[in-house]
Amino acid sequence: MKIETQVGLFVFVAIGIFFYLSFNIGALRFDSSSYLTYRVYFDDTRGLEKKSNVKIAGVPVGRVEQRSLLDNGVAEVVISVHKSHKLFRNSYATITSDGLIGGCTLEIDPGDSSSGVLPPGSNLSMPGKTVAGVGDLMESAKEITDSIQDVISAFHSVFATPEGERLLDSGFHHVVNASKKLSEFSVNLDDVIRDNNQQIKNVCENMSETSDKLRNIIVNLQSKAKDFTSNIIDASESLKAGGEKLERTLENTEKLTDKVMSGEGSLGKLITDDSLFSDVKDAVGDVKKMVSKANQLTVSLDMGFYTCYPTGNKRGSVEAKLATESDYYYSLQIASDSFGPITRKSFYSAYYDRDINPIDTDDASLSPYQKARVPALRTQLVQSPDSYFVGIQICKKFNDLTLRVGLHENQMGVGVDYDFPVQFKSFRWTINLDIFDLQGRNRINDTRPHVTFANKVFFMRNAYTYLGFDDIFSKANSSFCWGLGFAFDDDDIKYLLSYLPLGKIA
Repeated sequence: MKIETQVGLFVFVAIGIFFYLSFNIGALRFDSSSYLTYRVYFDDTRGLEKKSNVKIAGVPVGRVEQRSLLDNGVAEVVISVHKSHKLFRNSYATITSDGLIGGCTLEIDPGDSSSGVLPPGSNLSMPGKTVAGVGDLMESAKEITDSIQDVISAFHSVFATPEGERLLDSGFHHVVNASKKLSEFSVNLDDVIRDNNQQIKNVCENMSETSDKLRNIIVNLQSKAKDFTSNIIDASESLKAGGEKLERTLENTEKLTDKVMSGEGSLGKLITDDSLFSDVKDAVGDVKKMVSKANQLTVSLDMGFYTCYPTGNKRGSVEAKLATESDYYYSLQIASDSFGPITRKSFYSAYYDRDINPIDTDDASLSPYQKARVPALRTQLVQSPDSYFVGIQICKKFNDLTLRVGLHENQMGVGVDYDFPVQFKSFRWTINLDIFDLQGRNRINDTRPHVTFANKVFFMRNAYTYLGFDDIFSKANSSFCWGLGFAFDDDDIKYLLSYLPLGKIA
């Protein structure tokens, strides 16, 4: 099968895949109208990045479209939410963290339906809330530690001194003495009644019954007083032992607090050494920045197929763009055409004398001077139609202008791209100028630089037409080129991957 037929079949297959994806799985994002935008305001948006998830009850329903700082110092965040999820007028948003060093998401409380539906494009009426950072938690922990130290110092000042111990012991002794006196009083009262029983018998005859009851009460009271005294003594001894244990505990706690405040141990260094605390805080911040950089990496693909006239050359290319920042990316390219690159093979074909005259080395009549053999260097050109061109470029964007430098079709060169600021949703126009192969290594008998000029006109979000000129300054290879291409950005690729059966394969 001819190479022209293969390229043609490849173009038709790509077009078929393109239309299948467009109308069957929505890879070209025709469903952008399914998302509604809202605005929410925060005093602090640290950890929240563009394209961060927007969730309701932990379920992703959209993403962060844009962050901007207003003149009053408040951050405005524009979010998109699928229109199947309604937000109400009393809804509010909260920035939550996925972990200690992980990224952040924007959690939305949709509010109460009784307050009414929030119109698309409106502001969330309630201000956004931001979770406390790691630095704030560390400062709170230090304040709690200082409060505990003050409480321990107060207990120590009351119980750990000799005067406090003496007063506590004196109080216990007073309680014991009062119990003993009460017991002696009961015994004396019983003796008086028994000794004078006969003398007061006549007087108390009518009150005998009452006296018996009173005696029983006194006896019971005496018994209970003895039991109470015993319990007080036991309680005093237990309280004294507890006071000694509390004193030892306070002493140990004071020693531990002194070690912590003097910077001994890991906890002491973390609390007292401000530089160590700052290093820990900076390390956490650096890790967060690194994770944020990885989350910002985007990938886009560009596939183009075109033919040139009058050379009849058929070309195809695939380009992958790896963007680490919004204005900086790397370009990796693989291209092929029906002609292919040229390789050069050098060899020595004949012998000449020092005057560059051909000689016969077998002629015996030649002098030694004439036999000094100098081989002539010859070069053979070989063109490989089935080989590929490779390009690796570093690209820097300046608003609508992009500068590129690096490898262009196996040769060093530079390139310039310009996006016309056309205000249409599905229409874009980009021009490309590339200069490479400055010595004509990929051409035959042509040492002029290889210059190409191209126009890419996007008539749909992911499809464009290619019109341009190839090898403009070449006398033999200058040609007009036209074709068709497809481009997919990071969102389109992720949308396509979501339809692959990766879970079933795993």
